[in-house]
Amino acid sequence: MAVKESERKYRPYKRLTQEQIELIYKLFEEKMEQRKIARVLGVHLRTVQYHLKKTQRI
Repeated sequence: MAVKESERKYRPYKRLTQEQIELIYKLFEEKMEQRKIARVLGVHLRTVQYHLKKTQRI
């Protein structure tokens, strides 16, 4: 039985653009908290942490 689009619990996954990823790095280097970066970009905190860890910036 297929789940209707409107019945899905989570939003579909959407990749970040290169500009968004670069903004994560820039804001982190400017000492902005990871939670605030996530709020500004409208993404989950774990997404921000993933991209920072991926480049060993944490």
